[in-house]
Amino acid sequence: MCLDLIFANYSVATHSVVACDQTDGTTSCGSLVVVAHDVKAVVVAFRGTKGKTQFLVETNVLAFIDPVSWPPGGKVGAYFFRAFNDLWDSGVGEILEKVLEDYPDYELWIGGHSLGGSLGTLTANLIDSEIEYSFRIVNKRDVIVHLPPKGYRGARHHGREIWYKNGMLASTSSNFLQCNNQESKNCSEGLKVFYRYKDHHKYFGIYMTTWGRRNCQGD
Repeated sequence: MCLDLIFANYSVATHSVVACDQTDGTTSCGSLVVVAHDVKAVVVAFRGTKGKTQFLVETNVLAFIDPVSWPPGGKVGAYFFRAFNDLWDSGVGEILEKVLEDYPDYELWIGGHSLGGSLGTLTANLIDSEIEYSFRIVNKRDVIVHLPPKGYRGARHHGREIWYKNGMLASTSSNFLQCNNQESKNCSEGLKVFYRYKDHHKYFGIYMTTWGRRNCQGD
C-alpha cells in the first residue's frame, strides 16, 4: 500500500469516493484522511481529475456555468463547489472535524493534484480562511493551473505560487520561485510563450495518472 512507503505509523480515518457531477456516477471524486502518528500530522488528500469524460465535464461547467457563492467569501467554480460539497457531506467533513479534535497538537496537511488541488484549497479555506502556509505549486509550463484564464467570469487563482520554472527533476527541484502577489508576472503567469499540457501530468518526478496503480513506485 502506498501509505506504507510514506509513514511508519498511521491510521486511515476515511477514504471516500463519491459521484460528484451530472454524469450520474460515470465519474467520481475522491479524498483520503490519514492520521500520521510518526510525523504528528493529519493528512487530507484529494484525487485529481480521472479520465477524459470528467475532464470534459469539468471544463464545460467552468466555461459555461457562472461561479457560485462560497460561504467563507467570494465565488468558486460550480464544478468545484459541487464536488467539494458532495465529498464533504459524505462524511469527510464530520470525520475530519473529529480527528482534529482528537489530535489538537498535530499539524494539518492538505493537498491534491489537478482537481484535487482545487478541492484542497477549498478545504483549507473553509477550515481557516487565513491559513498561514498555503501555496499553488506549478510545474514548468503546466497549462491546467491557469484554467479558467484570469479574468474569465471573474476568475482569480491562488494568492501565492511556488513555480518550478525548470522542472522538478532531482537536479533542478531546488530551483524554484515563490511569488506572494496573486498571479504575479514574476512566476508562471508571466510566461510569454506557449503553456504545455504534458507538464501537468508529472510532478516531482512522478507521473500522477498511473503512480497509484503502480503502488507508488517508479516514476
